[in-house]
Amino acid sequence: MEDAVGDATQTPGRCPTPVLLGLAAIWSVGLIVGAVVVRTSTSQTDTVQSTISGSVVTHHVSVMRSFVDVAGVRAVALVSLPLLVVVMVGALLGWRRRGGPTVASYGAWGLSGLMVAFSVVGALSIGVFVLPVGVLLLMACGRSVVPVLPPPKAQA
Repeated sequence: MEDAVGDATQTPGRCPTPVLLGLAAIWSVGLIVGAVVVRTSTSQTDTVQSTISGSVVTHHVSVMRSFVDVAGVRAVALVSLPLLVVVMVGALLGWRRRGGPTVASYGAWGLSGLMVAFSVVGALSIGVFVLPVGVLLLMACGRSVVPVLPPPKAQA
């Protein structure tokens, strides 16, 4: 029995494609939630002139803000890209599994590779957190390989 994205029959030690795609989607949603909720510390220095003594006093204030607070609403779009890619790869693999063109497999592999490249390029910011999504997508693409040629028939 087959589902839309991967084989229901299991090879020992191999995770089915839908599970890999589900894990990538869960991680991607976690990235979005983390960007909105998790607070990071940024330092801010204020200089205040005292009017009574005429001296300059420097105050160091540490403000806790989230990634979205620091980078703005565009940050939500940035951290939503992995989820969009997961949905696109899942759709392409499902299409290929249902007899779609081979270009669907190439598209899924290409999008997965772009996700890994994105995480390498952005390694100093959020790329480290995006890398698991790219790796899971590559594993899903490798798991859902559709044989191109039918197996040879036995001669009688």
